[in-house]
Amino acid sequence: MINGMFRVRVALALGLVLVGLLALACTREVEVEVVKEVVVEATAVPALARYQAGGMNLGFVQEAPYGYINDAGECTGLDIDVAREVASRLGIEVQCVHLAWEGLIPGLQGGRIDSIPVGMAIRPSRCEAVLFSDPYQAQGIAALVLEGNPKGITSYDDFVDSDLILAGSLGASELIIAREDFGIPSERAIGFAEQVQVIEAVKTGRADAGMYTANFVQRYVDEKGKEEGLDIAIPFQSPSYFNSGHAFRHDEKEFYDQWNAILADLKTEGVIDELAAKHGFPVSLMLGTSVQQNNCCGFDDGREANFGCEPS
Repeated sequence: MINGMFRVRVALALGLVLVGLLALACTREVEVEVVKEVVVEATAVPALARYQAGGMNLGFVQEAPYGYINDAGECTGLDIDVAREVASRLGIEVQCVHLAWEGLIPGLQGGRIDSIPVGMAIRPSRCEAVLFSDPYQAQGIAALVLEGNPKGITSYDDFVDSDLILAGSLGASELIIAREDFGIPSERAIGFAEQVQVIEAVKTGRADAGMYTANFVQRYVDEKGKEEGLDIAIPFQSPSYFNSGHAFRHDEKEFYDQWNAILADLKTEGVIDELAAKHGFPVSLMLGTSVQQNNCCGFDDGREANFGCEPS
């Protein structure tokens, strides 16, 4: 009996000792390796460095002589060549990306292209969407008509109170002017995605005139139009406006300034005049460094219709 009780007491004592040891182990400070999180702030790569490393996409529509793919499969044209020269001086290689006219600004805003160099008039409404370089070229509008101009078209006014139909590229100034400045309804001021569709509409009688820049119309008539039964309407009274201001995204102002500085150099060095002559443009329509984009963007009363974007 005594031995039994002793064994019980010994067992209890040993149990208490074990419990104490376990409690001591639980209260002992345990060293834990702590991995410190390192946060690295992202650094935006400047646009110039990004384009120098990866190249730059130029948006264009097939519209000779501003920007187009020639018979040899090369991307060329006055505006493309000017942009290519600026990019070359900045150490950037360029690629051409063909889009419909109305897709150029959305394509730039969405990052599909990095600049719009081709034949785009600088208008206040567009200045809200994109950042234009200083313009280097002014253009007037002309009418592409059937040979002999059988409808006697001499101005936009001829389309106002009549059943005459004109055609132009969707989103282009020629069409905007017809609809907004002259009030010609859209069913008689028809828009097409591609230049070739406008020409075809005139040839087939779907439209009485195709509205484009005077340089394009004259060049087309000289090269192909006569054979196709087409002509330029002379005289044709129209507003003049700036185009070929290269467009960029608003959030790339630093790169825009770098590009604009090179563009000014090309003006003063006569490089743009040489390219204009190469592509059949009158040098008299090339603009100097005194003409800046804010002359065309800083108002909303239609003054972009005047040569020089200055008050009439």
